[in-house]
Amino acid sequence: MNLENLKNIGGHIETEDAKEKQEILFEKIEQISLIYAEQKLKENKVGDNYKFSEAVREFTPIKNIILRPTFRLEGFNPNDFKEKIDLFLEDFYEEVDHIYGTNGFNLDLISSLVKSKKDSIKKYLGVVDLKEYTGEEKENRTKVLSFNEITNIEQDAEKRYKNLENLGFSKFDHFVEVHVNDFYNTGEKNLGPELIKNDLALVAEYIIDKEPEAVAVIGKSWLLNTPVADLLGFKKIKDETTEQNDFSTWLQFIDKNGQIDQKRFNAFLKTGEPPFKSIKAYMLTGEFLQKYLPENRRGKVTLKEINKERQDFWSRMMTEAQAIKTGWDNLLKNNGDFEDFIRYNKTLNELLDFVSPEHKSEYLSFFKTMYDKKIFWSEFHEYKSANVKKVDEKINEDMRADLYKDREVFIE
Repeated sequence: MNLENLKNIGGHIETEDAKEKQEILFEKIEQISLIYAEQKLKENKVGDNYKFSEAVREFTPIKNIILRPTFRLEGFNPNDFKEKIDLFLEDFYEEVDHIYGTNGFNLDLISSLVKSKKDSIKKYLGVVDLKEYTGEEKENRTKVLSFNEITNIEQDAEKRYKNLENLGFSKFDHFVEVHVNDFYNTGEKNLGPELIKNDLALVAEYIIDKEPEAVAVIGKSWLLNTPVADLLGFKKIKDETTEQNDFSTWLQFIDKNGQIDQKRFNAFLKTGEPPFKSIKAYMLTGEFLQKYLPENRRGKVTLKEINKERQDFWSRMMTEAQAIKTGWDNLLKNNGDFEDFIRYNKTLNELLDFVSPEHKSEYLSFFKTMYDKKIFWSEFHEYKSANVKKVDEKINEDMRADLYKDREVFIE
């Protein structure tokens, strides 16, 4: 453990400006995790095969820090920018290895590089003019938790839940993922079970009102590796592949006052490991509603479950839909015939049969425009009109209606 690099990290933060304090805290978390990454590099290095950038990927939230300026932008979908983001990050990792190879573990130089990347990410993606969400736009009324839908475990949430199929879940299953917010920004005095339970009651209402397809509530956090998880009723998932490379691990070093938690920081100095590793846990929806649904919402509720008779059909469609994208790009590269591509693409026509003839015509017109302009599939999102986006939504809605059926349960 490089104590020289750590000596100033645990110092008290004097500013009361919330934004400035957050910037300082994230810089401290960044530095702690980078020192941890170098330690892991030394432990795992075999010859010259294991690069410092690989340790940064596996053991730090640097990716999260760099991309954070894009997290609250209105209308921003990271999936639409995946290729550009991947190239941006690859460039960063190459620069990290260059610094490490030339200057060794120079924390100041690496931190400066991280800051420059964070400050330039919006300009690089061309989203500087997008507005940011503010606290007033938060609709779920929770105090210490936030939550979101997981509709594709093979792609969503950076694929961290893809192993849920090993527990018997389906790739079609929906989940509600909960996150612990930056507690020091909530205005609450203590992060206790009761406060979390109150938020979970709001999650329960959200499920029956907005996400009845959800089969479980899931999360990844250091908090789930403490006795709190047992009190709340979550089942820990044994997964040796769980990475410690996001804020779900490193937020444990920030106390309720927005300072570095000295007790945990000192434990880290002593052992070289975070006191709590981040783990994944889940609770089935039925159990979750029985435990947390408010009294005034209990009784008969209607949830959704997969219609097994339609599962094979949609499984095939999801697999073949990927071939549409590849086929389109090959069409452009080889100057293929557009009419033949549309006429003989069975999967594409099956998908478009789920919408009205008018919407189908709109979508085919969009494809023709993309063909004439030689636009590859990954760039479609930049050209979709409001009407085309509505067709996308309609296809998704009709798919859900076809794949899921009602399931009534009684919550006592």
